[in-house]
Amino acid sequence: MAETYTTNKSFAQVTPGTDSGTWGPFVNNNVGILDTMLGGVATIPLTNANVQLSSGQYQCAFVKITGAISGNIILTFPGGVGGFWTVMNQTTNSSAFLVTMTTTSAGAQTIGLPPGQNVQVFLDGANPQYHGLPHVGTYVHWGIPGTPAWVGACTIPPYLNCDGTTFSAVTYPALNAFLGGNTLPDARGRALYALEQGTGRLSGAGFLVGGGNINTTLITANMPAHNHGVTITDPGHTHSYTVDHAGGLNNAVFDTGQNANFPGQTGAINSAVTGITASDGVVGGGAAFQTIGPTLVNGIIMIRAG
Repeated sequence: MAETYTTNKSFAQVTPGTDSGTWGPFVNNNVGILDTMLGGVATIPLTNANVQLSSGQYQCAFVKITGAISGNIILTFPGGVGGFWTVMNQTTNSSAFLVTMTTTSAGAQTIGLPPGQNVQVFLDGANPQYHGLPHVGTYVHWGIPGTPAWVGACTIPPYLNCDGTTFSAVTYPALNAFLGGNTLPDARGRALYALEQGTGRLSGAGFLVGGGNINTTLITANMPAHNHGVTITDPGHTHSYTVDHAGGLNNAVFDTGQNANFPGQTGAINSAVTGITASDGVVGGGAAFQTIGPTLVNGIIMIRAG
């Protein structure tokens, strides 16, 4: 026999002119491998021990991992092998423990396998990589307050938290080129809007704008034109007059038409108010008011990085 085998899927290659009359088994075996590559499923139950895939397992198009794991597990593919796989992570208790993927190549990178999901992976002969994730620069919303554990388990996380920090332009050259620098957008506590593109809908808005507040204090210019509707009424008033008859009455006659003599009299007008009242009708107290309507506050926002 003078056959050799391909690197990635172990197809038999029989040297022409050799193995006369015995090619049938090799051809049949190659067809079987090809069929496995197209639709074969390798089901691998996991517990708490690391697993290195056999040739029969990594030849399958689909690798399904199952089991109630009780520890972090590393799923290792052979180094030097390239190709595409769909890994179906159907393990349970994966919220407490991680399943990661690497190869036997020296210095190989690691990627996390998201629990309860199917993920497409690519091997370049050394490092596992995600295949089919959103484009670099795409925003992803997570309904949790922190980075998913499987993302943080990657040697080079495919997503970065949009918290305004800087990242390595060497590690993430594509993101650096996309953003035009190595500073991440700061999406913390901010709503995302499409760029207004000259419409004036968000005057002055642009990429990485960080303005805006939950509360806004109005100034006079912000208040709508209005009047206070003050009504002023005057109910009228009277004055009284009193006389001090210091000298008494001298021969006073009070018959109609006759005069009386009031020596030494003095008089005074008592004070009185008009009774007019007015209210200035001041409205409001200058306090800040809420400008955010009913809103769903999601988890963190991350950006596809590499």
